[in-house]
Amino acid sequence: MYNYIKGRVEDISEGFVVLESSGIGYNINATFGTISRLSLGEEIKLHVKLIVREDEMSIYGFGTRDEKEMFELLIGVSSIGPRSAINILSFPESGSIAGYIMNADIRSLSKFPGVGKKTAERIVLELRDKLSKRGWTEQECALSEIPEHSELDEAVQALAALGYSESEARAAAAKAAETAQGTQELIKLSFKYLAR
Repeated sequence: MYNYIKGRVEDISEGFVVLESSGIGYNINATFGTISRLSLGEEIKLHVKLIVREDEMSIYGFGTRDEKEMFELLIGVSSIGPRSAINILSFPESGSIAGYIMNADIRSLSKFPGVGKKTAERIVLELRDKLSKRGWTEQECALSEIPEHSELDEAVQALAALGYSESEARAAAAKAAETAQGTQELIKLSFKYLAR
């Protein structure tokens, strides 16, 4: 139904963004990588996918077409729903997922959140040919338009792993980034701000 939505970023939270377009505020679920590149008040375009269930309608948004395409492929795999697919694509190594699938790298795929050995095998079995038909190669990164995570993103993920919410971690990391040099120092300073 929707292909993309253009609008102004009105709110950024953990796991979603509110995008205002033509006077309507769309609550859009998004990956960590997409959210981390947004700023309040910014005019953006998100590629979106509407998911309709018996009890809800949800919109999922992506910074690139490749990320959206990988999401659509993942939710086509039995036992992977939209939330699981978003979690997988929010993982730091998500940019390499197409290569892992093409190379049948079960071990690397099993490291993604919610993906065990059986699910990893199913992903390879169901998606390898589809990726090949779309022209994605073993050396190619399907999500190549998505940049590497910055030091700030790494710090936020490290703090989130310690139990802090993404918004708390991002606020502390942004403050620490004013003086910190390097990822390790950024994480230490962020943790000090949060511990106060």
